[in-house]
Amino acid sequence: MARGLTEGAFARLVRVDAPSEAADVLAQHGVRLVLRDGDAQVAAFVRAQPDVVARRPDTWFTIALGRWLADDVDGARHWADRVLQDAQGAGREADVRDDWAVTAADAPAACARLWRAALGLEPTYAAVGYAGRVVAAARSAPVDAEADAVAVLVHELAVAQSWLGELTEAEGGLGLAAALARSRGLPALAVSALSHLALTEYMRGRESACAELASETLRLVTRHDLRQRAVVETRAELALALARMLDVPAPSASPAWGRRAEARVHSADLCTLFWMRVRDARLALAAGSVAEAQRLLTSPGNGWAPVDARLPDFLRVSLALERATVAALAGDREALDGLHTELLALRAIGEAALVQGLRADRDGDRRAAAEAFEAAAGDATYAQPATRALALVCEAQLLDALGEPARAAELLAQAVDETAARRNAAPFLGWTRHGTPIGAMLKVVPPTHSGSWAAELARAADGRTDVRARFAATTPSPRELDGVLPLALTPVLSPREREVLMELARGATYADIASALYVSENTVKTHVSSLYAKLGASRRSEALATGRALHLL
Repeated sequence: MARGLTEGAFARLVRVDAPSEAADVLAQHGVRLVLRDGDAQVAAFVRAQPDVVARRPDTWFTIALGRWLADDVDGARHWADRVLQDAQGAGREADVRDDWAVTAADAPAACARLWRAALGLEPTYAAVGYAGRVVAAARSAPVDAEADAVAVLVHELAVAQSWLGELTEAEGGLGLAAALARSRGLPALAVSALSHLALTEYMRGRESACAELASETLRLVTRHDLRQRAVVETRAELALALARMLDVPAPSASPAWGRRAEARVHSADLCTLFWMRVRDARLALAAGSVAEAQRLLTSPGNGWAPVDARLPDFLRVSLALERATVAALAGDREALDGLHTELLALRAIGEAALVQGLRADRDGDRRAAAEAFEAAAGDATYAQPATRALALVCEAQLLDALGEPARAAELLAQAVDETAARRNAAPFLGWTRHGTPIGAMLKVVPPTHSGSWAAELARAADGRTDVRARFAATTPSPRELDGVLPLALTPVLSPREREVLMELARGATYADIASALYVSENTVKTHVSSLYAKLGASRRSEALATGRALHLL
């Protein structure tokens, strides 16, 4: 103990059958022990010495922390409840005192309340308010004996604030948690705070900062032997993927983009779970499957129901906008109508106007769409996704098509300027059906102070089809999905038949297909007849509708 080797001292006291002395170490240095060496020794001690532990309430917070970090939700809840019962019995918990005076000694109870809130067992705002008062009291009158518990509390409070959308407060809290953890020699807590901070920066619309923090976190993880390495790595890689997916030039492949086999997420880390869902939907879209992206965003499975029910408003808005962009690619007017209503109910006026613009563009009403996008650019509130920049670009595309190139160029320059620091290229993928292709517009964007970013965007768009046009030939419309007769089995197409189907979707003639595939026209006709038979179609439009509906294109 004199040399600061807490883990070794605790293990030796357990081995020489000195449970009372081991409990003393646990009470005084347990937080440090769990964060540095993991929960295994503490869990074994609790199982071996239940009577000793029952008589030592000062060890219960350490045990609860260990169970929480191990993702043992039931165990963490049990010990957190005991921490709160002890605090209430001692008159330390704020809710049982008239003056609401709190001290650093209330940090364990405040952490317990935050964990319960993360599990949906008590209102998050109440737990956050109480934790905030404890942190303020601890910072004004620091007590070294509670310093480790306070560092944990600052971390857990900031994570809860991030989930609630109090992103400015969360940013400050996570930075403070990382600093406190470093000063206390707790690297596991420091890198956890940095990984949460990376995701918070992403939600604030600071993708470049997010990528830098996530990369730094991954470097630190490899430098330290951390017990919670998989959880932190998963969160940091998620943040890095979300940021880099929007950048140009986007990497062609990255281990952080997909879900790794060893990926691990804490079951109560709802923010990470939410953004993993968004990432997976974007990956499905990048792979060419609008239908799979729609499924992931709309009904990803039974395990998501509890998460969806507890989403805070700012994440509901983000999810609705993700669904709206995918619905626009599918030409799903009914879905766009529903999402417009949902966003209005959430009082996201600018975001609702964006969806209204996508719907008007889908219907071919360029002027109405341009007006809706103008309203969206003026009233957009939330940082993710980049609603204002997207609205500016869409309005520019439509105004250019309507014969107002000067105004269109001005709006496009604004969008370039606003996305330069973020390095967010998503608004420039070409989201309108009836506007001027974005590649042509970026070539003549007027000089701005973000000229290098404008040049990067222009190079990325050069020769690239707009995203709306790219998916048009392969994405089934709602009418096609409803009109396709159910088949007993999904047809199995030969490689050549699939090539012919893709050529038909491009609008190629039989002669074009024969030239492209180096076969005769009679051979093409044979393949087409086979295709029609397998798809139950009598003409090209039916074959394409069925092919899109069955995801054969």
